[in-house]
Amino acid sequence: GRFLWLDWAQGTFLGRWSSPHNALEVIAAEHDGYRRMGVTHRRTVVRAGDDLWVVADDLLGKGEHSARVVWQLPDWNAPQLRGESVSIGVPGGYLVLQMEVPGDLFVGPSLRLGLFRAGELVAGEWTESACPAWGWYSPTYAAREPSLTLVAETSSGLPLRLLSWWSFGADGKETLQADWAPPGRGLAALASVGYGGEWIDILP
Repeated sequence: GRFLWLDWAQGTFLGRWSSPHNALEVIAAEHDGYRRMGVTHRRTVVRAGDDLWVVADDLLGKGEHSARVVWQLPDWNAPQLRGESVSIGVPGGYLVLQMEVPGDLFVGPSLRLGLFRAGELVAGEWTESACPAWGWYSPTYAAREPSLTLVAETSSGLPLRLLSWWSFGADGKETLQADWAPPGRGLAALASVGYGGEWIDILP
């Protein structure tokens, strides 16, 4: 049978929190897959209602690093990349994925985005060659199908946070009340979060 030998990254579950009526949930975990570079990757996922998800990726460590978030997207109707967000027509509406690097508007790290299909750039600005694997989906061994891949990249000193806002049919950023914690402080990327009249306080 198939056999694979790798130096597997080790993950650590940090916590899960939910509001009284489950309109709001938060989960956090981290892994040491970048330990050779002195970097820990911590991810916090927030679900707010049925139409908004937020993914906070914190890179913890020291020094200057390049960071890249790669999202595999459904290859559906009329994808459009505008600024730091992509919208895609989905059954019953549309999906909006907005990328963000929090920080001062004038001195914060810049973020560049590229949308790829079948190894080719279809939207955005990307000066170097695309990774040949971007824009492909493999449903099983020895098979591949074209898909959409959104690549967001930045360079900055650590710690660094990248936010991915997923919303269905509306701009959900305005509906979430988030008190963000500095990267690496506490168990999750948030100290507290509110949505739809429900609230979660996350203990440090």
